[in-house]
Amino acid sequence: MEVIDPTIIARKWGTLIAIFNIYGILLAAVFYIKAHLYPTHEGDRRFSSSPFYDFYMGVELNPRIFNQHWDVKLFHNGRPGIIGWALIDLSFMALQYRNYGFVTNSMIITLVLHMLYIGDFFHHEEWYLRTIDIAHDHFGFYLAWGSAAFLPTMYTLQAQYLARSPLELEPISAALILGLGIGGYAIFRSSNNQKDNRTGRHIKQFFYAQDGGDFRDTPII
Repeated sequence: MEVIDPTIIARKWGTLIAIFNIYGILLAAVFYIKAHLYPTHEGDRRFSSSPFYDFYMGVELNPRIFNQHWDVKLFHNGRPGIIGWALIDLSFMALQYRNYGFVTNSMIITLVLHMLYIGDFFHHEEWYLRTIDIAHDHFGFYLAWGSAAFLPTMYTLQAQYLARSPLELEPISAALILGLGIGGYAIFRSSNNQKDNRTGRHIKQFFYAQDGGDFRDTPII
């Protein structure tokens, strides 16, 4: 007896897409209003001459609620969308198995590469705090709807397609695609490590100088 039907996300996909979009739009609207009436930090708000631009790009940099203990942008960028991505992929893989009685190697490759990114994201989550999304982008429709609706629907397109159009690759093709994907991710991770090491050094220099140390004497960590 199944406690939880693993295909439920895939089978209710149309309804979920509608919910994602409604939630993303409402989330952006609520925090657009909050930014005007109850800003967390007035100094980090950004206004333009266009309310449409402000709604899309965001007003507050890091809106917080619940007595400022919950960072709404950090939560939505790193939790519902990324975790949902994994659950959606797994559900469509389960749907393929339920419909056809097997899981294709193309579906397995898709999930391996996606889970590699997702697992690495959470393993190096500190790195994400220094990305443009968190450090510079304000929380508006772009990030609210993007994390709530765009990410879970668009990043899972491959699994959605393969669940209903199974494709079994030749072993050599499967190996080449998997190797190319892992190699590409290794390059991505290496370049991000270099950037993060450089960024992290400057952040350490800044706080070292703020504490009264000589910027030039900052230890390289």
